[in-house]
Amino acid sequence: MPLDPTQMKASEAETCNARRHGRVRCEYLLCCHGRTKFGHVVDLSASGMRVVCKGRIKVQDDDRMDVTLKWQDVLVSVSARVVWVKKLGYRKHLIGFTFPDLSPSATAEINHIAHLATDSLTVAAAQIEASRAGE
Repeated sequence: MPLDPTQMKASEAETCNARRHGRVRCEYLLCCHGRTKFGHVVDLSASGMRVVCKGRIKVQDDDRMDVTLKWQDVLVSVSARVVWVKKLGYRKHLIGFTFPDLSPSATAEINHIAHLATDSLTVAAAQIEASRAGE
């Protein structure tokens, strides 16, 4: 999909503008279901997330589940619904979730953990830049 909106088809532009909330790219943020690690969160917003899963998955569209987002020792538990599942490769999938019934406090917790996960990305990028500058 082109990044320039003037080069997009109408359906592609509508898809890009359909998001209810801005999303942030995450690093080291885990999505767990029960006591099992489900996958890594690729990006997160106040209305949903995308998760990369490796191995066999047993979810399909419209499945509902309670998940826990984990970043270091910070845990946020929310109810999520599977919106879509895309196969990325052999035993690797990308799953789109929505958070259907979030309370204001749950939304604040998701924003907090997203902020933490984004800050870790910024720190990691700064460390890489510094090490490259020292070469």
